[in-house]
Amino acid sequence: MGQFLYNTHILTEIPLADSEAILDAHTLEQVPVTRWTAFSWSHSRHTLFATCRRRYYLHYYGSRRIRETNSRVVRAIWWLKQITPMSAWIGTVVHEAAAAALRAVRDGMPVPDVRVLARERFAAGLEASARGRKLDGRWLVLWPDAYGGSGTGSPEELLEGLLDNLLASDTYKSLTNLPGGLFQEIDEAFQSFELEGIARLGTVRTFAIPDVLILNDRTLRIVDWKTGSTTPDSVRWQAGIYQLYAGLTYDLQEEEISVEIVDLTQGSSGEPAGGTPGFAETRAFIETSIAEMVDLMADVDYHTVSIRDFPMTDDLTLCQTCNFKRACRRE
Repeated sequence: MGQFLYNTHILTEIPLADSEAILDAHTLEQVPVTRWTAFSWSHSRHTLFATCRRRYYLHYYGSRRIRETNSRVVRAIWWLKQITPMSAWIGTVVHEAAAAALRAVRDGMPVPDVRVLARERFAAGLEASARGRKLDGRWLVLWPDAYGGSGTGSPEELLEGLLDNLLASDTYKSLTNLPGGLFQEIDEAFQSFELEGIARLGTVRTFAIPDVLILNDRTLRIVDWKTGSTTPDSVRWQAGIYQLYAGLTYDLQEEEISVEIVDLTQGSSGEPAGGTPGFAETRAFIETSIAEMVDLMADVDYHTVSIRDFPMTDDLTLCQTCNFKRACRRE
C-alpha cells in the first residue's frame, strides 16, 4: 500500500479549503476536449449524480487528466478513485469467472471450474491490494487496505454464496448448453453507442455493459448478472439501456429483444419489475439525466465544472461507504 498512502497523504497535510481551491482550478482549466475527457453518459454516472454531487465531481472531474498534472491533490483524488469495495471486487470476480466459462462454451473448449477460477482471482486481488502491486497492469486498492474493515461480513462467504446461486441458476445452465455460434457478446469491455441529437452536446457516447448477448436469427436475448445491492427502479432503467444499446447496435426492434436479470444475491431471475422500458422512454430518461448534468457545467465546449456547484451530501451515512471520504475530511 506504499503508493496509495504516499499519494493520498497530502490530504492530511493541507486544509479542506486549500484542496478544494486546487481542484477547482484544475476542473475549470480550459483544455481542448479529447476522447478521454469528452462528456459521456452511463447509468452508473446517473446514479452517482443523484446520490452525492461532490462524489460525482471528484469521480468524473477531480481525478481526470492525471498524466498532465503535477498537482499532488489531483493525484490523491485519482488514487481514492481506485478504491474498490470488497463486495464490488467479489462481484467482479464472479462476473469474470462466469464470462470465462461462457467464452469456453462459445469457443468449443472445455468449460473451466468456475469456483476454482473465482477463488484464485479473488485471492490474487487480495494479495495485489495488500502488497500495493498492480493486477493485470492496473492498480487495485481494496477497501480494507484503504480504510479498514470489509463492510460485507465474511467476504469468502459472500463469494461462495454468489457462486452457489450462479451454478444453480437455470439461466446459467441453459447458456452452457447453447451452440457456441449463438453468443454475440460476453462481458465485453466498454460497450457503448452514440446517442445523437442531445441538446447542447450533439452526440453523446452512452455506455451500456450487459453481460451476455445471444443472437438467434433476429431474436436477441440479453442476460445480466446482478451481484450487489440495487433497487428495482435502477434495474429497470438498466434493462432499458441494454435494450436500446442492442436495438441501435444490431438494428433490432423492441419486440425482437428480451432482457433477463439474474439476481445472484437472491437466486432469482426474470424480467425487471415493471417491465423493460421501451426505446422512447429510455431515451427520454437519458436525455433528462444528461440535461441535469450539463446544467452544472461552467463551459460546455471545454467540459469544465466548478467544485462550488457540487456540494457534499448532508447524509453522513453515505460518507461511510464512499471512497472519497478522505478528500471530504469525513473519515
